[in-house]
Amino acid sequence: MRGTLGEAYFRTEAGHLFVKQLFRMADRVADKVADRLYVTDIEGVQQLSENNTLGITAILNVSEYESYPVFVADYLHLSPVDGESVSADLFWEAMKFCKRVYGQGKTLLIHCAYGSSRSVNLLEAFMVLQNLATDMNEAHRKELLARPESAHWTPSSAVRTSVIRHLEEKRQWD
Repeated sequence: MRGTLGEAYFRTEAGHLFVKQLFRMADRVADKVADRLYVTDIEGVQQLSENNTLGITAILNVSEYESYPVFVADYLHLSPVDGESVSADLFWEAMKFCKRVYGQGKTLLIHCAYGSSRSVNLLEAFMVLQNLATDMNEAHRKELLARPESAHWTPSSAVRTSVIRHLEEKRQWD
C-alpha cells in the first residue's frame, strides 16, 4: 500500500488535520506512551486546561504557542522552530526539565502544535535517556503502539536528526 494516493493524502496538512479530528472524536485528548508520560498537540492541551482528566502535573510545551491557561505548577515553554534542527542547549534544557519532574513522580505531558514532530522526537529521546526504551527506534515503536494514527505523520527529518545527534552525546545527562 506504500505510495498510494491515500497515503500521500495523510502526509499533507489536510490529511493530518483529518486524522486529528478522528483522534478528537475518539475522546482522546492525549496519548499515554509510558507510565506518567503523555504526548499531544495544542488542541489536546487546551482541552486538558479546561478539564485535566489525566491528572497531568507537568508540561513541556515545545510549540510556538502559549494559547491556554497554564494549569500546572511545573511548566516549561521552549520554542524550537518546526522543521529546523533543535539546538543542543534547547534539547538539554528540555531533557533536564523532563528528568526533574518525572523523577519527582509527576505526570508529564509533552506537546507541540501538531503533536507529530517536535514533541514526539523529544518524548522519544527522553524515553531513551530514562531507559524506557533502548534506542529511538524502540521508543518510536512504543509511541506508535500508543498512537497508531501517528504512523501517517511525517516528522521533520531536521528535528529528528538533531535530536538523535544530541542524544548520542549524552554529555549533559548524568
